[in-house]
Amino acid sequence: ELHALRVTYNHTVPVPFTLRDVTAALARCPRLQLFEIVLPPTFHSNTSFYSAAVSLPHFNTLVAQATAEFCLRLVRSLAHLPGSAKILMTTENTLDASSIFALATFLGEHASRENTPLMQSIVISLVPLSADIEADVQGVPHVPTLRSRLSLIGQRYPTRLKGAGPYRRSLGNEREVDSSYIGLAADVRTDTENEVLASILHPLPLNQVTHLDLRSAIVTAAHLDILLANLPGLSAVLVCPDSTTATILLKTLRGQLQDHGRRVITHII
Repeated sequence: ELHALRVTYNHTVPVPFTLRDVTAALARCPRLQLFEIVLPPTFHSNTSFYSAAVSLPHFNTLVAQATAEFCLRLVRSLAHLPGSAKILMTTENTLDASSIFALATFLGEHASRENTPLMQSIVISLVPLSADIEADVQGVPHVPTLRSRLSLIGQRYPTRLKGAGPYRRSLGNEREVDSSYIGLAADVRTDTENEVLASILHPLPLNQVTHLDLRSAIVTAAHLDILLANLPGLSAVLVCPDSTTATILLKTLRGQLQDHGRRVITHII
């Protein structure tokens, strides 16, 4: 019986299958343990489609790269996944904060179930994306929407692996990749970064997280305030020593100590 299934479709022609086909295929693989699917950002699932729940009691890894809508409908169709199952999602072609929040809520519910791995580390990646200036039919340039790529990975233990995506097993040391438990990556509007970051963190069980990895993040003081407020057990932050993130982190920690007498963390790595 099939234990692993990987589907990658990057062609420019329309995808020849639907979400119904995907869930039907999964239902025929009751002993499936790993499912990876990569679809183009142009693919949209049928919004009127309702899928009966697919039971995969032996499942341990889902890696999905598709639209937020497809990812959400896919995970909602998977019933009774083991609490230990790894779920890593990269969304494409969406700036809708509500869709991103819905995915984060699902991940939070999954990670809050019984017999789930303890998350000790969070990896954040936040980088600006280049904006292409396009013109309308009269040749008048449009003001581009400034965007950033925000990624979050919840890890069972801290690793040396730098970055928070994409979630491919070919990247990095196998042990470090296997540390990942839940993950979400999405494009966000630059002017909504704070809101989206807070909405992703809020549903997740983060009380036991002790390490925060910012080596692939370009953050502001406001970003740090949100992160520190949502990580009450934080004791160590990983940064690149010559980065602006390290400078802002030191200023933020100095301000916390001077204004509130608080030593927020004990280690900077």
